[in-house]
Formats: sequence, C-alpha cells, structure tokens
Amino acid sequence: MSKAASKVVGEIVEDLVFEDVDELQTADVPESWGRAAEDYWHDAIPEVALFASKQIPMVGMCVIEPGQPVEIKAARATISNGSRSRCGRFYITRRQHEKLVETGGVYLFVIYGEDDDGDEELLGLLAVPAVIVEEELRPTWYEVDGRSDYYQLSADALPIDGLGGEAA
Repeated sequence: MSKAASKVVGEIVEDLVFEDVDELQTADVPESWGRAAEDYWHDAIPEVALFASKQIPMVGMCVIEPGQPVEIKAARATISNGSRSRCGRFYITRRQHEKLVETGGVYLFVIYGEDDDGDEELLGLLAVPAVIVEEELRPTWYEVDGRSDYYQLSADALPIDGLGGEAA
C-alpha cells in the first residue's frame, strides 16, 4: 500500500475510533500549522476521563485524563505480499513520539481489518503511554531519503485483541 493510500485508510480508521469512543474528540490544530495540519503531533484528546475497559484496554495506566494528548496509530491485522502473510505495523515518527513523551501523551493502537463489504472495521484497541513505548519497546529509529526518523512497531508486539491473541 502506498503512503498516500495508507494515510487515507488511517483517516478512515481514526473516524471509526471517534464514532466508537465517545470520550475522544479531534485535537484542535493551531492555524499556524496550515496545510501541514494532517501531520500534527496528536489526533485526539478526551473530553472527560477515559478509563480502562474491555473496549479500550490499557497498559501502564488505568485512565487517560481530559486534555491528555492521544495519537491514534492503526495497523491492519494481517497484510500479505501474495506468498505469505504477516501482522501489520504501526508507523511512528521520532518527532511526534518525542513530543508525546514530553507532554505525557498516549498512543491508542488500533488493529483493523475488513468487514464482509470490504470496508474497514475496528478489531481491537490498546492505549499505551508514549513513555512506555520509549522505555519498554526501545525503538530503533531509521531515516530514509532525508525524511524524518521513523520506527515500525509490529502489531504482534502488543497484546491487542484482533490478532487472535489475548488482550491486556
């Protein structure tokens, strides 16, 4: 999937999260970001406290506080290259990650698949503080063609429903 196509799917998945998680609202992006607003460092904030639940399990915390930055990251449950399949991957940029760590932000990792009509559907969610991603997953940052440093986290590295395993 091209970067542009994956960005479109990511936006669809974000919309599904906002439909399903009433406590979350879209982050206000300052006007100064202009056309770069789609690359803002977080996607959402809770209007009210969002507690760990069966719908949204959490690792390393039991509540996301009102106003706490939340970055939604989506990965397909499985992807195939034709001859074999593997778990999808979450794409994390260093600039964004460092801002989340600095502000006490949270990742909301989302596993998605396709329903019978071929539309994206949510299969599992997991909230993890950015600092835990930093400390426990020890990302190795890569730079490609002068773009910002990034890290790809395999979906099966996290205990998320939707992969056939157990949730946290």
